[in-house]
Amino acid sequence: MDLKKWNCFCVVAEVGSVSKAAQLLGLAQSALSRQVTLLEADCGGPLFHRTGRGVVLTQLGDFIYPQARALLEASERLALEVRESANVPKGVVRLGVLPSTGRLLVSRVFEHLRQHAPDVRLHVTEAFTGTLDEYRNAGRIDISVVNRYSPPERREEVLGTFDNYLVAPRGDRVTSHPTIEFRRLGGLPLVLPGLPSELRIRLDQQAQKLGIALDIVLEVEALSVMKEVVQRSRIYTILPSYAVSQEVKAQALSIARIVKPGIPRVMCLDVTSARPLTLASKEVVRAIRMISRELIASGEWARAVVG
Repeated sequence: MDLKKWNCFCVVAEVGSVSKAAQLLGLAQSALSRQVTLLEADCGGPLFHRTGRGVVLTQLGDFIYPQARALLEASERLALEVRESANVPKGVVRLGVLPSTGRLLVSRVFEHLRQHAPDVRLHVTEAFTGTLDEYRNAGRIDISVVNRYSPPERREEVLGTFDNYLVAPRGDRVTSHPTIEFRRLGGLPLVLPGLPSELRIRLDQQAQKLGIALDIVLEVEALSVMKEVVQRSRIYTILPSYAVSQEVKAQALSIARIVKPGIPRVMCLDVTSARPLTLASKEVVRAIRMISRELIASGEWARAVVG
C-alpha cells in the first residue's frame, strides 16, 4: 500500500485545494494531481468534485477519508515507537521560525543538538506567523515560534513579551529620543507586512482609536528587504529591537520604543497537533525554552517594559 498517495489525498481533503495542498507538501501541482488520479483509479471512482473554489469530497471520498486518516496516524505511531525503542532522540524535526528570531535562535538550537542529541537533524522553515500557523496545522512543520498580538491560544507556551520600535535610517530626527508616542506615527511613510498580518491589524486598530492615519507606502513580507528599504529610501518600519540589533550597533539604523500605548508582541512556542511529538521534537522544544531564557537574560532579546 502506497502511503504517499493516501497522505496526498488527506491533505487535499483537509485544505480543499490542490494548489494549496501541493504547496504544503512541497510538490508540483501536476505531481500531486497525478497521485490523486492514481488513487482514484485504485478506488474505482472519483474522490473529489472540482468546484470554482477548489475541491470537495465525493460520497466515496467522504467514506474513505476517516479510514485513510486513521491509517496514516497508525503508521506514524508505529514509526515513532520503532524510532524511540532505544529511548534515544533521532530523526528529522521541522522547525518554523520568524525572520526576526531565526538569526539568533536557529544556530544556538543547532549547536545544542550537536552536543546533546547528535542523531536529531533540524529542518528549518522561515516565514511570517500566518504561514507558520498554516504549516503547523497541516503537519508540515512540527514546532513553530511565532508572534501574537492578541491573547495566545491555551496550548501555546509564552517565551517572552517584547516591545515594538519605530525603525528609521541613521541620524533620523524622529528617532533621536529613546521613545516615541504612537500618535506621532501618523503621517510617517511606513513599510510594513501586508494584511492579514496581526501587526498590521493591531496598528490599524490603535490608529483608529487615536484618530490618526498610518501612511503605509510599501508592503513587504521579507525582513531583509524591509530593513534595506528603510536604509536606502529613508522611510520607517516597526520591529522589535532584536530584529535590527546588528544594524543599530553598526549605526546603519536608529530606533525609538513606541509608547502611549506600546505595541507589545508575545513570542509563543507551539507544536503540531497533526501527530504525536517524537523524542527528537521534545528535545528541540527543551532547547528552545532554554535558549530563549538565555537570550532574554543576556539582553540579546530585550524584554518588553509594558505599561
